[in-house]
Amino acid sequence: MSTLYNKTMIFALVVIFILWVFLQLSLDMSILKNPLNYFVGFTIFFFIVKYAVNRRTK
Repeated sequence: MSTLYNKTMIFALVVIFILWVFLQLSLDMSILKNPLNYFVGFTIFFFIVKYAVNRRTK
């Protein structure tokens, strides 16, 4: 996959996660008690590490 695709995918995931957190805040939900937040945060972290490793090997 191209580098531009990886950057776009990471950016899209971060934006979706931020919007998800804003939605939870507006609905007065607990951000720290929702396990989906941890899953999405781990997924974003995984993609950033994968992008960094791919960029380093090129």
